[in-house]
Amino acid sequence: MNKVAQELLKVAKDILATKQELLYIPQRQAGEKLKVEWKGAQPKRVWTILDRKTKPTLPFKPVHNENVFLEDHMHDWIIRNGYFFYFSRISDGDVWLLLEF
Repeated sequence: MNKVAQELLKVAKDILATKQELLYIPQRQAGEKLKVEWKGAQPKRVWTILDRKTKPTLPFKPVHNENVFLEDHMHDWIIRNGYFFYFSRISDGDVWLLLEF
């Protein structure tokens, strides 16, 4: 197996073995950093789920710009001093986040 195929297989296995959790983010004022107490591990990826009408069910298959928006660590979210801070550019809250570990 060539190097590219090995890397693709590694990424595919990582995605399939990913643990998912949901986190609800309430409405916030524009520009406000919302914080939620956090005691768990740091997620590998944080996605904002675009459909706000219903709570999603797990497992959830995220597709960027179709059903989710991939949030940028440090720019849109961070975990610091026991809190998960969310300050996305695309949402003022009242959304579900998909956390992948």
